Amino acid sequence: MKRKLSLILVMTIIFTSLFSALTFVSAENKVLSIEEIANQQAKLLIDTYGATSVQYALIDNGEITLNGTSGVFSKTENKALLDTTMYGIGSTSKMFITVSAMKLYEMGKLDIDRPIIKYLPEFEMADIRYKDITARMLMNHSSGLNGSTFINTFLYEDNDTYSHDNFLNELKTQSLKANPGEFSVYCNDGFILLEILVEKISGMPYTEFLDKYITKPLKMENTKTPLDDFNKDNLARIYNTGSTKALPNENVNAIGTGGIYSTASDLCKFSAVFTGKTKILGEKYVNMMAESEAKKGMWVEADDSIIEYGLGWDSVNLYPFDEYGIKAMVKGGDTIYYHTTFIVLPEYNLSMAVVSSGGASVYNQLMATNVLLSVLMEKGIISSLNPPKAFTVPVASEIPESVNEYLGVYADSTTYYILSIEDNKLCLTNPLIPNFPKMYLTYDKENTFYLSDGSIKIKLINEENNKKYVYIEQYTTLPGLGQTAASMYFLQKLEENKISDEANLAWQARQNKSYFLVNEKYTSLSYSFLPVAGIATFDFAPGYLLGAKIVDENKAVNQIQIPGVSGRDTTDYEFFTKNNKEYLKASGKLFISADTLEPVYAGNAICTIQPDGNTRWYYIDQKSADKTIKIEKNENSGFVIYDASGACVFNSVIDNSTEGIKLPLGGFIAFISEPGTVFNVIVK
Repeated sequence: MKRKLSLILVMTIIFTSLFSALTFVSAENKVLSIEEIANQQAKLLIDTYGATSVQYALIDNGEITLNGTSGVFSKTENKALLDTTMYGIGSTSKMFITVSAMKLYEMGKLDIDRPIIKYLPEFEMADIRYKDITARMLMNHSSGLNGSTFINTFLYEDNDTYSHDNFLNELKTQSLKANPGEFSVYCNDGFILLEILVEKISGMPYTEFLDKYITKPLKMENTKTPLDDFNKDNLARIYNTGSTKALPNENVNAIGTGGIYSTASDLCKFSAVFTGKTKILGEKYVNMMAESEAKKGMWVEADDSIIEYGLGWDSVNLYPFDEYGIKAMVKGGDTIYYHTTFIVLPEYNLSMAVVSSGGASVYNQLMATNVLLSVLMEKGIISSLNPPKAFTVPVASEIPESVNEYLGVYADSTTYYILSIEDNKLCLTNPLIPNFPKMYLTYDKENTFYLSDGSIKIKLINEENNKKYVYIEQYTTLPGLGQTAASMYFLQKLEENKISDEANLAWQARQNKSYFLVNEKYTSLSYSFLPVAGIATFDFAPGYLLGAKIVDENKAVNQIQIPGVSGRDTTDYEFFTKNNKEYLKASGKLFISADTLEPVYAGNAICTIQPDGNTRWYYIDQKSADKTIKIEKNENSGFVIYDASGACVFNSVIDNSTEGIKLPLGGFIAFISEPGTVFNVIVK
């Protein structure tokens, strides 16, 4: 669910190097067993890659032959980390809702190629194209939905169903970013909608459907949803980076897209759906899920990648297994604190799952890949491990004038890049990242360029939709974990956008202004760090707010149409004024201008939540700074204090004591509760 892959790509563009192939031998040159390799890899995730705990399992021909853990259940409790300890599996949950939808298809209750409005007439959007969306498009990420409408979705120890219950209302005000079926781009919203569709057709809550048709038949006793009644103390502890204080349990209340808890061994049991004949889902429908869906839309045929969507799957042709002629399918999952990978090799009835608290799913995926390759070697299916790959860098050719039409400003849904030519090299820079090193690439032919170390190949493409893209192929090797590969549309060129003088003045007035989140519940993980949106436009990209085109004084409309992952989680931005206060709405989240904030009163005061229920924000000025604050609140309410850097210094959901809290100069306080709630505040 989290945007991990693209962030890792940005970093590895800067820091990419190649290491020798993994050989898995001990210091005494003894060949390690499969169990020793797994232990070694899991320990590496703990020691080097940020995980607190790791749990893993491997199933071979229906038998779990490997089941282990590394790290600690808790940093402070004397409690063992077990193979029954449960983890949030994030987006790996998408495989369960996909199987559920395909089960309804097998039962004749759902046609996955029929518009879903035939089954869900209450589904509406502010874009007539929504009527063409099918269940298949939800499962292969080609629906055209914007991405992630998460409102009160990620909560601490709170299974509030607001996110699910209000989802269709949120969609009513949204437009699509592409024609349904045009291309596949990662989309959480599609699986939230799929969950609602499954519930409507089946006539039962999704948690009940999951239990009846999947988890009970497969005896997955440690696979639950936030709405199940189970021992929450069995969830692996989660932590903020560098902290030894365990956080409350993390609930992801968009169950179909990322809310299931499970174990590595239970996920291995689930893999039986894809490796053998089960009563869960017929072979025909399993095979349909394993077909390459991404290639049915706008997509570039590439040699190696970890992204090639099937139905639910991140990839149905996973690197490096494709190098050995082996079909491998993968689904990863990242919440804020939990991370999962789930790899299935259907031809060999072999699967592995790795789950962790801390770390990242891409690291777990490399661990699972290494173990599975070792098993394949032990079985004699492959004879040796291939060395790391790199592109052969050609002798530089003169860059033709035709490349000039591709030069200019590019964007994805989070940042900008600038393409230029310097000394007969293509130069790629990021103007938003201080000290971002210029990346110089050598021209070969047909708009193709190479980085000097052979790790990156870039191609400039003018697609059939008349949009220009930077397409990147990249090999990245992580120390001790091995090599991964990405082949993906990376950036989209921004078209010229001239705006009126009135619009320009309105947006200039917002330049560098901050807007504070007001419509998340007090238990929301959004308050873990200062939830503020900063508005900044730039002279190098006039008429744009990131990838959104400014259309008038108050609105910017998304233009990013990038298949894969770089174009995920897009949004329109809309400003409006109510009661003389300016608000910003984006992806369903509501923000209020910093201009409306008042200082905390240095003395006794009352803060009352207004009828709109919005969070009330205050700033800490010189009068209140360094004083202590005591706040009396109701049970179903909370408050959060931040320092001037935006770091959370106190959260009443996490921290117990509410007395003697020192107020940091330049910081902020948020009061969050239901309308009419009163907070008694004493600053002294």
